[in-house]
Amino acid sequence: MHIAGRLLNNSGQVVGYSQITGNTAIHPFLYSGGVMKDLGTLGGSASYAFGINNSGQVVGGSRITGNTAYHAFLYSSGVMTDLNNLISSSSGWTLNSANAINTYGDIVGSGTNAAGQTEAFLLTPTVAPEPTTLALLAVGGLGLLIRRGRNQISG
Repeated sequence: MHIAGRLLNNSGQVVGYSQITGNTAIHPFLYSGGVMKDLGTLGGSASYAFGINNSGQVVGGSRITGNTAYHAFLYSSGVMTDLNNLISSSSGWTLNSANAINTYGDIVGSGTNAAGQTEAFLLTPTVAPEPTTLALLAVGGLGLLIRRGRNQISG
């Protein structure tokens, strides 16, 4: 069994990914209160959790059903949501991986633009949500801001 912890929040919750399903599939997990929970996938065979905020919202990337492509996801209140479903289909973007989420629900990651180039993105709620409320994200939608250029972001 392979386990990779990625991030710890102020509540002591840890996210990462592991072969926790007893086969070669890789799934993200949320470790909280002594319990390791399998977060599942967006239908594909692999999924990875990369970030968590202090409200327990988790972000990452997951293969989609019948495809080797990855889509960025948000896991909140027991539900994994494809972030591509929360942006306009006419944006020309495919959000591939979400790497971090802050207390305000701002999400950063990487995606592919209409020209086929991989660039960084910032998703920000159009309505400032309470830190624990995903419903406002879904109802208010998400704005997509793009970081243009070839600057590298260092951690």
